[in-house]
Amino acid sequence: MLVEDPKYYRFCGYAEALGRGAGDLARKGISTIVGESDMSEREALACYRTMLFSMGVGCKRGDPEAGRIDSDKAREVMDAGGALPLATRLMHRLRFLSDGAVFGSEGFVRAWAERWQWATGRKKPVNPNCVGEDAGGGKYAVIKRLWR
Repeated sequence: MLVEDPKYYRFCGYAEALGRGAGDLARKGISTIVGESDMSEREALACYRTMLFSMGVGCKRGDPEAGRIDSDKAREVMDAGGALPLATRLMHRLRFLSDGAVFGSEGFVRAWAERWQWATGRKKPVNPNCVGEDAGGGKYAVIKRLWR
């Protein structure tokens, strides 16, 4: 088993859909897979999560442990209707606070990167990666690219 829950697998469309920004396309894809155009994004994600867990309980390739999701975990997800707790949803949306190394306005991150470059003697400049905008149009940025 790669991960105990698909939300933790970095290369999973479901994990990408839990985030914001780049996850827009993944959320649209999940809504298409679920086939309910009148569902909210949260409802579509919950429905898709139940699908992942219900299909993942069975054995794959004749190996009883290959690709198998624990039946107790699957039952827990089914009982919750596939919904994730608020804290978990926030963790996926705000992952740039830990994945991005330095988080702040584009100017703040650029200034930090310049100081770090000078202090370490790094020749190649480190450029901020924009991850969103605030209500006033200011951009938020991180140093490290976020995993997808």
